[in-house]
Amino acid sequence: MILCAHTHGDSLNENDVIKNKKIGKERDSNFELLRIFAIFMIIVSHFCYHGGVLENVVSEKITTNLIITQILYFQNWTISVFIMITGYFMIKSKANYKKIINLIIEMFFYSIVFMGIFYGLNIVKFDIKRCISNIFPIFWSGNWFVKYYIILYLLIPYLNIFIEKLSKEQLQKVIVLFLIIFSIISTITHNAWNFTWHNIFILDYIIGAYIRLYPIKKLENNKINIISLLLITILSLVFSVTCMLLSKILDVSILFKIPGALINSFSSPVPILIAFFIFHLFKNIKIKSKLINYIASSTLGIYLVHDNSFIRDWIWKTLVPNANFLGLNTLLYILFMLAKVAIVFLVSVAVDKIRIILLQKLEDKLSNKIYNILLNFKNFIKRKVYNKITL
Repeated sequence: MILCAHTHGDSLNENDVIKNKKIGKERDSNFELLRIFAIFMIIVSHFCYHGGVLENVVSEKITTNLIITQILYFQNWTISVFIMITGYFMIKSKANYKKIINLIIEMFFYSIVFMGIFYGLNIVKFDIKRCISNIFPIFWSGNWFVKYYIILYLLIPYLNIFIEKLSKEQLQKVIVLFLIIFSIISTITHNAWNFTWHNIFILDYIIGAYIRLYPIKKLENNKINIISLLLITILSLVFSVTCMLLSKILDVSILFKIPGALINSFSSPVPILIAFFIFHLFKNIKIKSKLINYIASSTLGIYLVHDNSFIRDWIWKTLVPNANFLGLNTLLYILFMLAKVAIVFLVSVAVDKIRIILLQKLEDKLSNKIYNILLNFKNFIKRKVYNKITL
């Protein structure tokens, strides 16, 4: 969910887009459109899960709307898409650690602001532990994706060295090996090997880098990408619906969760394959749009706003509870879902644009100061400690 950006740049903020335009660079709108589509589908998955519908599925009566909700929750491919975009562009770029500082500042800003609003207006009861975790979001209450992405970004220079040292064939073998170990075996054994998103992020990054270094000519034809996506989607849907219907017929609720474990688990190869073909599908689209680029520059903001720990429960469970609409006619339920997701998307964009207008310059100045302090500290350590050790 970063809602990562690429080098024209790989930045996460609108301010960098303005700088890039000044030097004649412009983001590719096809990848920006992919980021918008991916973050929209992430909001759909959050509607399905955080709305309280799927959290207690054992006690729910299995209905058509519940099955639809479970199917639409299967959106882990979006995470792989974002990391593949990062790998695709960063393999030809140098990591800029100022971006990590900017990311943390933005994360900290939303954490503090929303906590202040919700506690200040007494929307939620004050909780000292929750308060402390929001003051230090990078350690506790911060969005999990941001933490994993920061770690990945710090590893980019070393991952690039590793990737560039390998031949095409060796890189293919690494991808296959990682796919078997981190994805296939992990999924079959239901994460018994206990791998985490770090492993999948590295795998996705390498796949994105491979696509950039060794373009796959067959996949430049979008017919192949569309057919592949349809086959994977149909097979996944058939398997999922079969398990869900059996859970309803046999009244065995555990069957309802099997598709999630095998198809949508973080380690499953299915989301990775879907992301792989969707990435190529959008890669082949030729489009230039200032509006698309403008909206996509707030992808991170959209994520941090709508998935803030205070906002999350409020929009999905309190303001207009999703679970209250589960009994609607199926068409009305889908329309309600799309309308609410669209509203959350647009409001999140608006909130982030307001932040950019009011605070972007201040955030950039703060980021530069922090970066210079860290750089001076690094040089001090290198001069006083590292050089003495290596003598």
